[in-house]
Amino acid sequence: MTYQVTVGKKNKKFEAKGRACWPVSCRSSKIKALAGGAQRHTKWFKDYEDAQAYAAKINAAQLTGGIVVAAQAGTLEAAIDVYCAEVGARIDKKVIAYGTGENNIAQAHSWADELGNIRCEEITHDQIQLVLDAFLSRQPNKLGGPLAPKTKRDKLVQLSNVFKVAMRLGWSSKNPCDRVEVLRVKHGKGEDAAREGEGLQQFDKPKILELIDYALEENGWCDGLALAFALQTGLRFSEQAALRWSDIDLKKKRVFVRVAIRKCGPAEFEIGDTKTKLSRRVVPLTGQLIALLTSWKLESPFSQPADLVFGTRLGTHQTHSENWRQRVLHPACDAVGIDRIRWHDCRHFFASILLSSFGNDWGRIADLMGHSSTDFTRRQYGHWIEPEAADNEQASEDLGAAIFG
Repeated sequence: MTYQVTVGKKNKKFEAKGRACWPVSCRSSKIKALAGGAQRHTKWFKDYEDAQAYAAKINAAQLTGGIVVAAQAGTLEAAIDVYCAEVGARIDKKVIAYGTGENNIAQAHSWADELGNIRCEEITHDQIQLVLDAFLSRQPNKLGGPLAPKTKRDKLVQLSNVFKVAMRLGWSSKNPCDRVEVLRVKHGKGEDAAREGEGLQQFDKPKILELIDYALEENGWCDGLALAFALQTGLRFSEQAALRWSDIDLKKKRVFVRVAIRKCGPAEFEIGDTKTKLSRRVVPLTGQLIALLTSWKLESPFSQPADLVFGTRLGTHQTHSENWRQRVLHPACDAVGIDRIRWHDCRHFFASILLSSFGNDWGRIADLMGHSSTDFTRRQYGHWIEPEAADNEQASEDLGAAIFG
């Protein structure tokens, strides 16, 4: 049993003076420890309804480990609030990365509009399935197409986590997400499209070289160089934005990838570890990049070893690739007559160059890309490799011998 907080007797003297007159006392020692300093205080309200609402929040908080939620206890919305507060606490303790936690919170909240006012115990897997299929079809991805199955799974995983919280609080006896299916969206491809296959697009190298030339001619500061560098090194934006001059060896024509920038708050960023341990690597620099970097170092007001190579005009970090994409990459794409690409596609172009240079030496390609395994590299880019004619002929003979020999 929990101690029930109620609205106290109206103070008529306060009312006569126009002050808040309805008290809600949380001073009782019987009240469980509450978050946000809600315990051991009395709040006053002008309206009786506001006082009642606050008392309800405190009572709900006693069921949710001290987390004060705005929704009615037992509803999915209340469970989402509790789950998101717990994720926020894990972010504050640096148990999980800020970006990961922020995404988990957003995915969980996406269910509130559809099912939030229903009690957790009353929600069925059929309802979740209908909502999953319905609201996801109304939320296209950034390119205008349907959401990818992975995004759907992410949303369902976060809802499942919310129900685990609800079960812990005694608001639900089951997790209905266990029986929900994530169905792939039918893209309606015709035969020609199907024959072309799926996967990452390959690039027209002459057009990419035009893209580099245009960006270098039309952009001041180091913006054009930033694009040329991304295309010729395959660094992730987070890695490139964190580069300092001490990471670049102009004499030996190489760049050391040691750190990356990451989001650590609503508008806060920090430099830390790369995406994975194997992302720490050494990448060779082309002759063009050596010349461009040498020239930029002489011109830049920030050229000391500890200064950023691709910083802003204030010498601070670039925090998002959108700036370069909109001001440099997309205008260059329009100018040379190719479809607009993402900044991350610069990395895919570099991968295509590695494949043409090193064939199927997946270990070397994975090392230069900073992938966690060669298996991932093969899954990403294996369809770009055209087997040699001799390999095909040998495979045909081996297969025939295995079947008929």
